[in-house]
Amino acid sequence: MNFFLLAAGRGTRLAPLTNHLPKCLMPICGVPILLLWVKKILSHPDARVIVNVAPHTRVVEFFLGALNCKTRINIYRTPKIHGTLQDLKAMWLAYPCDNFFAIHADVYSNLNVSHFIRFSQNFDGLLGGNGRLGIVCGFHSTESASVGRIYAKEQEIINFREKDPSAGPGLANAAIYWFRREIFSLPGADVAEDIAGWLLSNYFPKLALYYKTIEAIDIGCVDSLERAQKVNFSDTEGDISDQEYNAIQILRSCSNEIDLIFERYGARRV
Repeated sequence: MNFFLLAAGRGTRLAPLTNHLPKCLMPICGVPILLLWVKKILSHPDARVIVNVAPHTRVVEFFLGALNCKTRINIYRTPKIHGTLQDLKAMWLAYPCDNFFAIHADVYSNLNVSHFIRFSQNFDGLLGGNGRLGIVCGFHSTESASVGRIYAKEQEIINFREKDPSAGPGLANAAIYWFRREIFSLPGADVAEDIAGWLLSNYFPKLALYYKTIEAIDIGCVDSLERAQKVNFSDTEGDISDQEYNAIQILRSCSNEIDLIFERYGARRV
């Protein structure tokens, strides 16, 4: 069971913080976003994490190595950032499988990963197949200028509009997916760049909606990073082991600038 975590990107809107630390390692109450995802995923014994990185490759590798989970975490070094769809395809070619999960690793969400896995496993039975090639996780957003707006009837997606300020509040794309390998065979997949901008915009009838009352915050700018510090962790989400605590301390020791970022955005959550 492969989970592809899309962690590549320059994070220009989050500069100057991203001059020193990639978006995926930005702390939420002292815990890197990437660690929150890894913890949720690796709680399932048959799950494997594949993370693509660029730039800040060494920092991400250093941190993940300190977690001592090398047999279950693979790092894919992205030679050149081509957009989320092409990055995802490159990862899938390196770690092929019939179906897989794809998550934007710079998004904080309190998604129940276990429930999402069960939903995907029952996908054909729940939706009757109908030629659908994937599942999009949705959440309720009060604005639409920075998110993709989903229009749906129960689990059927009937329209999708990417970052449309006029769309108003409603269902939005959480950038958390389950896909079949056939998405890479769709017309235009060889040249298209982004998952949302191309796949969801053009092939939403082939996708189904998974919707629960969850939070999803794209840590794309300082304002969203500040807002994420106010999230309410679940009973165990913010708890970290001694190994994870040591990995965070090792990360903080990489530079004074990284240490200052963690100082600003919270201490250890226990």
